Amino acid sequence: MPQLNVRRSIHINADPQEVFSVVTDFRSWKFWSPWLCAEPDARVTVTGTGRDVGDTYSWQGTVVGSGEVEHQILENGRRSDDEIRFLKPWKSVSASALKWNPRTEEPCFHGT
Repeated sequence: MPQLNVRRSIHINADPQEVFSVVTDFRSWKFWSPWLCAEPDARVTVTGTGRDVGDTYSWQGTVVGSGEVEHQILENGRRSDDEIRFLKPWKSVSASALKWNPRTEEPCFHGT
């Protein structure tokens, strides 16, 4: 498959640490995950606390396919790097990097 890079920024009127705590806690994903909106009954498994390097979030379903996300780097309130491993409907590995900036006029969340 060809390489694809996507970048997005958003300004969230909240403390970056609070946003970081929600986004990097795999156990909270069931409350906001767009994938689970597509298939709420998909099987989800979280290893560890769901908030530490090496913890994983895995999913399996008819609509959403299967795969897992693993925390690779977590810098409290600043950065989260994950590896996403898709198994079905096709196998692939992707990197995801999220960065938080303190409140300014600039966007405080950057994701790729």
